[in-house]
Amino acid sequence: MTERDLAKALNEKLQSAGLLRYVVPGKQQLFAVPDGFFIELVLKDASKLDDGENLVASVRREVERKGIHLFSIVRALWVMREIQKLDQSRGGSGGIKAATDFRVILESGLRKAEPVVEVTDAAITELERKLGSSDQILKAAVREFVKLQLSYGGSGYWDPLRHPIHALDEAAASYLLARGLLCSAPTSKLPVGTAAT
Repeated sequence: MTERDLAKALNEKLQSAGLLRYVVPGKQQLFAVPDGFFIELVLKDASKLDDGENLVASVRREVERKGIHLFSIVRALWVMREIQKLDQSRGGSGGIKAATDFRVILESGLRKAEPVVEVTDAAITELERKLGSSDQILKAAVREFVKLQLSYGGSGYWDPLRHPIHALDEAAASYLLARGLLCSAPTSKLPVGTAAT
Protein backbone atom coordinates (compact mmCIF):
# COMPACT_ATOMS: atom_id res chain seq x y z
CA MET A 1 0.00 0.00 0.00
CA THR A 2 1.32 3.45 -0.94
CA GLU A 3 0.65 6.86 0.61
CA ARG A 4 -1.51 7.67 -2.41
CA ASP A 5 -3.59 4.49 -1.92
CA LEU A 6 -4.10 5.26 1.76
CA ALA A 7 -4.98 8.92 1.08
CA LYS A 8 -7.53 7.84 -1.52
CA ALA A 9 -9.11 5.27 0.82
CA LEU A 10 -9.22 7.79 3.68
CA ASN A 11 -10.79 10.53 1.55
CA GLU A 12 -13.39 8.11 0.18
CA LYS A 13 -14.36 7.07 3.71
CA LEU A 14 -14.47 10.71 4.86
CA GLN A 15 -16.71 11.60 1.91
CA SER A 16 -18.95 8.59 2.47
CA ALA A 17 -19.33 9.42 6.18
CA GLY A 18 -20.08 13.09 5.46
CA LEU A 19 -16.93 14.19 7.29
CA LEU A 20 -14.84 15.48 4.40
CA ARG A 21 -16.47 18.92 4.67
CA TYR A 22 -15.20 19.17 8.28
CA VAL A 23 -11.56 18.48 7.39
CA VAL A 24 -9.38 21.60 7.51
CA PRO A 25 -7.71 21.96 4.09
CA GLY A 26 -3.93 22.00 4.27
CA LYS A 27 -3.78 20.70 7.86
CA GLN A 28 -4.29 17.01 7.16
CA GLN A 29 -1.04 15.05 7.14
CA LEU A 30 -0.34 11.60 5.82
CA PHE A 31 3.16 10.25 5.41
CA ALA A 32 5.19 7.08 5.67
CA VAL A 33 7.06 6.29 8.88
CA PRO A 34 9.45 3.36 9.44
CA ASP A 35 6.71 1.07 10.80
CA GLY A 36 3.89 2.12 8.46
CA PHE A 37 2.00 5.39 8.09
CA PHE A 38 1.07 8.43 10.17
CA ILE A 39 -2.22 10.30 9.70
CA GLU A 40 -3.17 13.59 11.31
CA LEU A 41 -6.75 14.64 10.71
CA VAL A 42 -7.75 18.18 11.75
CA LEU A 43 -11.47 18.92 11.93
CA LYS A 44 -13.32 22.28 11.95
CA ASP A 45 -15.90 20.94 14.39
CA ALA A 46 -14.89 19.22 17.63
CA SER A 47 -18.37 17.70 17.87
CA LYS A 48 -17.22 15.43 15.01
CA LEU A 49 -14.07 14.19 16.81
CA ASP A 50 -15.61 10.86 17.86
CA ASP A 51 -16.82 10.24 14.30
CA GLY A 52 -13.37 11.09 12.94
CA GLU A 53 -11.63 8.84 15.45
CA ASN A 54 -14.00 5.96 14.66
CA LEU A 55 -13.41 6.41 10.94
CA VAL A 56 -9.62 6.43 11.33
CA ALA A 57 -9.87 3.36 13.58
CA SER A 58 -11.74 1.52 10.79
CA VAL A 59 -9.01 2.50 8.31
CA ARG A 60 -6.40 1.31 10.83
CA ARG A 61 -8.07 -2.11 11.10
CA GLU A 62 -8.11 -2.49 7.31
CA VAL A 63 -4.48 -1.44 6.94
CA GLU A 64 -3.26 -3.58 9.84
CA ARG A 65 -4.86 -6.68 8.25
CA LYS A 66 -2.26 -6.12 5.54
CA GLY A 67 0.54 -6.04 8.11
CA ILE A 68 0.98 -2.24 8.03
CA HIS A 69 0.87 -0.11 11.18
CA LEU A 70 -1.12 3.11 11.20
CA PHE A 71 -0.42 5.83 13.76
CA SER A 72 -2.98 8.61 13.96
CA ILE A 73 -4.08 11.82 15.61
CA VAL A 74 -7.54 13.29 15.18
CA ARG A 75 -7.80 16.82 16.58
CA ALA A 76 -9.92 19.94 16.25
CA LEU A 77 -9.28 23.49 15.11
CA TRP A 78 -10.33 25.85 17.93
CA VAL A 79 -11.35 29.51 17.90
CA MET A 80 -10.65 31.57 21.03
CA ARG A 81 -13.66 33.64 22.07
CA GLU A 82 -12.93 35.01 25.53
CA ILE A 83 -10.48 34.99 28.42
CA GLN A 84 -11.78 35.43 31.97
CA LYS A 85 -9.63 36.05 35.02
CA LEU A 86 -10.69 33.80 37.88
CA ASP A 87 -9.16 33.50 41.34
CA GLN A 88 -6.11 32.00 42.95
CA SER A 89 -5.42 28.49 41.64
CA ARG A 90 -6.35 25.60 43.89
CA GLY A 91 -5.11 22.04 43.88
CA GLY A 92 -7.31 18.97 43.83
CA SER A 93 -7.49 18.91 47.63
CA GLY A 94 -8.48 22.59 47.76
CA GLY A 95 -5.10 23.92 48.80
CA ILE A 96 -3.94 27.25 47.36
CA LYS A 97 -1.37 27.10 44.57
CA ALA A 98 1.15 29.80 43.65
CA ALA A 99 -0.77 30.71 40.48
CA THR A 100 -3.79 32.62 39.18
CA ASP A 101 -6.43 30.90 37.04
CA PHE A 102 -7.76 32.17 33.72
CA ARG A 103 -10.67 30.49 31.92
CA VAL A 104 -10.36 30.42 28.14
CA ILE A 105 -13.57 30.04 26.14
CA LEU A 106 -12.89 28.05 22.97
CA GLU A 107 -15.23 27.00 20.17
CA SER A 108 -14.86 24.44 17.44
CA GLY A 109 -17.98 24.16 15.34
CA LEU A 110 -20.81 23.09 17.65
CA ARG A 111 -18.54 22.21 20.57
CA LYS A 112 -17.17 24.45 23.30
CA ALA A 113 -14.30 23.96 25.71
CA GLU A 114 -13.41 26.03 28.75
CA PRO A 115 -9.89 25.06 29.76
CA VAL A 116 -8.17 26.82 32.63
CA VAL A 117 -4.69 28.26 32.30
CA GLU A 118 -2.81 28.53 35.58
CA VAL A 119 -0.42 31.48 35.36
CA THR A 120 2.23 30.82 37.99
CA ASP A 121 3.36 33.57 40.34
CA ALA A 122 6.86 33.27 38.83
CA ALA A 123 5.40 33.88 35.35
CA ILE A 124 3.44 36.89 36.64
CA THR A 125 6.62 38.31 38.19
CA GLU A 126 8.50 37.84 34.90
CA LEU A 127 5.74 39.52 32.89
CA GLU A 128 5.41 42.41 35.36
CA ARG A 129 9.18 42.93 35.37
CA LYS A 130 9.20 43.35 31.59
CA LEU A 131 5.79 44.87 30.82
CA GLY A 132 4.28 46.24 33.99
CA SER A 133 1.34 45.05 36.03
CA SER A 134 -2.19 44.75 34.66
CA ASP A 135 -4.86 42.15 34.07
CA GLN A 136 -4.77 43.02 30.36
CA ILE A 137 -1.10 42.06 30.14
CA LEU A 138 -1.86 38.76 31.84
CA LYS A 139 -4.83 38.11 29.54
CA ALA A 140 -2.66 38.90 26.52
CA ALA A 141 -0.04 36.45 27.79
CA VAL A 142 -2.71 33.77 28.25
CA ARG A 143 -4.07 34.48 24.75
CA GLU A 144 -0.64 34.15 23.11
CA PHE A 145 0.20 31.08 25.18
CA VAL A 146 -3.04 29.31 24.21
CA LYS A 147 -2.64 30.28 20.54
CA LEU A 148 0.87 28.81 20.62
CA GLN A 149 -0.23 25.60 22.35
CA LEU A 150 -3.11 25.09 19.91
CA SER A 151 -0.86 25.73 16.91
CA TYR A 152 1.23 22.61 17.51
CA GLY A 153 0.29 19.59 15.45
CA GLY A 154 1.54 16.04 15.48
CA SER A 155 2.26 14.28 18.75
CA GLY A 156 2.88 17.61 20.54
CA TYR A 157 -0.67 18.90 20.14
CA TRP A 158 -2.75 20.05 23.13
CA ASP A 159 -6.31 18.79 23.41
CA PRO A 160 -8.26 21.19 25.66
CA LEU A 161 -11.05 18.62 26.06
CA ARG A 162 -8.82 15.86 27.41
CA HIS A 163 -6.41 18.17 29.25
CA PRO A 164 -8.50 21.11 30.49
CA ILE A 165 -5.80 22.54 32.79
CA HIS A 166 -2.59 24.00 31.40
CA ALA A 167 0.16 25.93 33.18
CA LEU A 168 1.81 29.09 31.91
CA ASP A 169 5.02 29.06 33.94
CA GLU A 170 8.08 31.33 34.05
CA ALA A 171 9.77 29.51 31.16
CA ALA A 172 6.68 29.92 28.97
CA ALA A 173 6.42 33.62 29.89
CA SER A 174 10.09 34.12 29.02
CA TYR A 175 9.54 32.36 25.70
CA LEU A 176 6.58 34.60 24.83
CA LEU A 177 8.64 37.68 25.70
CA ALA A 178 11.73 36.49 23.81
CA ARG A 179 9.67 35.77 20.69
CA GLY A 180 8.22 39.28 20.78
CA LEU A 181 4.68 37.97 21.24
CA LEU A 182 4.21 40.38 24.16
CA CYS A 183 6.05 43.54 23.20
CA SER A 184 4.17 46.20 25.11
CA ALA A 185 1.10 46.77 27.22
CA PRO A 186 -1.89 45.74 25.09
CA THR A 187 -4.94 47.85 24.52
CA SER A 188 -7.99 47.29 26.67
CA LYS A 189 -9.66 44.98 24.14
CA LEU A 190 -8.33 41.59 23.17
CA PRO A 191 -9.09 40.42 19.65
CA VAL A 192 -11.62 37.61 19.64
CA GLY A 193 -12.28 34.98 17.05
CA THR A 194 -8.60 34.18 16.74
CA ALA A 195 -8.29 30.84 15.01
CA ALA A 196 -5.79 28.53 16.62
CA THR A 197 -4.71 25.38 14.81
